[in-house]
Amino acid sequence: GEPSGDEGGAELTALLAFTARMSSASSGGDGSRRVLAVADSLGRLFGVDRNGTLLRNATVGAAGDYARDLKKQGAHLAVAGDAGVSFLSSNKFAFSGLNFCRGVSSAAHSIAYDVLSPGLMYVGFATGEVLLYDTKAKHEKSTACRKLYKLPGTGGGSEEGSAPTVWTVRGYTLVSDPAQGVLVFNTTEARDGAAPLIAKTPFPKPSCAAVDALRQFSQPPPLAPLAVSFSASGGALRASAEVVLALPEHAGPCPTSPAAAAAALA
Repeated sequence: GEPSGDEGGAELTALLAFTARMSSASSGGDGSRRVLAVADSLGRLFGVDRNGTLLRNATVGAAGDYARDLKKQGAHLAVAGDAGVSFLSSNKFAFSGLNFCRGVSSAAHSIAYDVLSPGLMYVGFATGEVLLYDTKAKHEKSTACRKLYKLPGTGGGSEEGSAPTVWTVRGYTLVSDPAQGVLVFNTTEARDGAAPLIAKTPFPKPSCAAVDALRQFSQPPPLAPLAVSFSASGGALRASAEVVLALPEHAGPCPTSPAAAAAALA
């Protein structure tokens, strides 16, 4: 049903704008339109027209599950959830039970399709693994999702904070790992074997000034990258990361008094 204001505690977890042939019960029509898919922490998915009209809604997985990332490829939306990646028809806004990408025993957090081979999909899981799937593998007379391999050097985490974020550009896949930094893989021939890790850039440690600012908050945010930028030139790929803030214990000894903090900034 429509979202109501009495369901407190719901948080926005994913957004995706896309084009689909979707109509609402009130307006009718099946022409292509821009749709915003909105996911929340209660496991709800809403398809909303750009004028605010609710077109469709769906529910992600079992109770307690929710969409952590959304990506569109072809006529489907890939939805990252507790059990892996499921697929939602972008026109009907209904889940398909025929093609489901199951992974390790942790939630899927990030999705990125390969640029050169759109049928290939990279998925980052809560424990740090990044797995590559063939979403168009043939199984008997239907299409199935088949796991190909794990990107080398990913994994080993045990908490939700270990979840990596995955990006793809032509010929490369970038992984932002909270524990390791930015990992760059050459994925030109992704289907033929594990993509080699060609570069690794650790996140810089936060300054004492940032740590001192954090102490003003009762619940400071955890160590997390704000953004990763990348560019390709002359066959070389350059990646850089920016860290916003970190918990004080991640930064090592820092001055606590205003005078000491001022001296540290001098």
